Amino acid sequence: MNFMTQAEIDAIKKTVKDNKVKSEKLELNELQIIETLSHFMDDAFQVPGTKFKFGLDPLINLIPGAGSLIGYVFSACLVLVLIKRGASSGLVAKMVGNVILDSAVGAIPFIGNIWDFGYKANRRNLNLMKEHYDEKKHQGSVVPLLFGTLLLFVFIFVALFIGLGFLISYLFSFIF
Repeated sequence: MNFMTQAEIDAIKKTVKDNKVKSEKLELNELQIIETLSHFMDDAFQVPGTKFKFGLDPLINLIPGAGSLIGYVFSACLVLVLIKRGASSGLVAKMVGNVILDSAVGAIPFIGNIWDFGYKANRRNLNLMKEHYDEKKHQGSVVPLLFGTLLLFVFIFVALFIGLGFLISYLFSFIF
């Protein structure tokens, strides 16, 4: 028993196909917007006579407090778009690491301002995104990255603990 005519079935198929094309165009527009904003934030300007480029990010970060927040929000939005588009957990972890590193060092007065001229987290994340979608890189899980980070933190903790022990021993040698 058939409830629809062939014409109705064909009309539904056409609608589905048209919506898929619109969805792909939306993704393309989304990518173009991300590329444009990344360009303005990281390398919109070039120092004459050099290859050195910088964007609005280091200039905005000259505004105490608000500048870092604006840059962080933009970078976080870029990561959220990729999560929405189905980026792997490994890719998201790398991108979040770039954002955190940029924000953490960028928050240090004076040093952070200089850092922002050289470290381009948005450009790095855009390149990671292109590699992920175009070259099928960064497809793995975040577990190895988390495990490596955990081992690094354990190593740093142990080294600090040992260093603290030597410091206390050294200080006690003066007292006793």
